[in-house]
Amino acid sequence: MAPVYAEKLGIDPGWLLYGEEQRERQPIDVPLVSWVSAGKLQQSEGVTPAQIETFVPVSNLPRGDWIALTVAGDSMNRIAPEGSIIIVNRADDALLNDRFYVFAAAGGEATFKQWRSDPRPMLRPYSTNLDHLAIPAAADEYYVVGRVRRIITDV
Repeated sequence: MAPVYAEKLGIDPGWLLYGEEQRERQPIDVPLVSWVSAGKLQQSEGVTPAQIETFVPVSNLPRGDWIALTVAGDSMNRIAPEGSIIIVNRADDALLNDRFYVFAAAGGEATFKQWRSDPRPMLRPYSTNLDHLAIPAAADEYYVVGRVRRIITDV
């Protein structure tokens, strides 16, 4: 039974059974497909698999459907300054408070924001720029592209 749980959790069965040190997962080449606005909702050009020229090698990711996006704008600069690369799991669309996601509107515009469900659903900026405001998020207006699980930035 442990191998089944380990696979679902994306962990090493030896760690689950015996507390053995987990083996590092092999790097995954995550396609850098476009950019995402860290500000107002904006349309970005989509790409086909044949157009992807850049891949970002990322280690220790759980199972998922991964894409990389370059951050444009400063509404998330406390965690991801402009030019950062965010690693997004499109298979993870379960909303958890205070976690970071890429959201899209029906028209295809997308944004990178922090989710907060109470007191009412909001897409919140995480910025030093106080001009950015939270966006009310009605259930039928936005869908979750995926959860941001890693941020790569230069220092």
